[in-house]
Amino acid sequence: MKILFLSDPKAYYLKQIPNFLSDYGDKVNVITRAIDITDIKELNPDYILCDRYNYILKADVLEAMGGRAINLHPSYLPWNKGCRPNFFSIYDQTITGVSIHQMNKGIDTGDIIVQRKVDYEDEDTLKTSFYKSRTSIINMLFENWLDIKNQNIRTFSQIEKGSYNSEKKFQQIWPKLIKGWNTTISEVKDLKKSLLNN
Repeated sequence: MKILFLSDPKAYYLKQIPNFLSDYGDKVNVITRAIDITDIKELNPDYILCDRYNYILKADVLEAMGGRAINLHPSYLPWNKGCRPNFFSIYDQTITGVSIHQMNKGIDTGDIIVQRKVDYEDEDTLKTSFYKSRTSIINMLFENWLDIKNQNIRTFSQIEKGSYNSEKKFQQIWPKLIKGWNTTISEVKDLKKSLLNN
């Protein structure tokens, strides 16, 4: 199959997923810029796979793919759609986890393909929680890829409303975390409590 892999040029281990897909015999094109319908017509991919991609796919691209554009999202959808999902799952104390979902015109609102919960300890930091989340979503993709691309998994809709977060909201909170990504989970929870009490 032909896979169009969309990601961030600055992403850690950018080649990890494309190398895995190639080992299964899939032909992978990696693109880190914004794409449009011209790219779809030229490359004619069987699937689009988005991982830490910085652009929103336009409606004509999604329509052309017919449900074969999927996204790796580091939250337990429908919770924490949008920006900084792993951070907000900790800050808002919602279910922590990862999801792979079909892409539609909404932001992280498409049908779920597979998902799993990821547990953190209070001693974990935002950085270690990211690594746990990242490891979980990569393993989940690797374990399910053959069933995903062969459409052997029954998807399900996001029934609950869940939550959505913006970059603006994150930027209002971030300066209060003086340890940055080394802030522990318990410290993030304490910050949320103190802000609610003020």
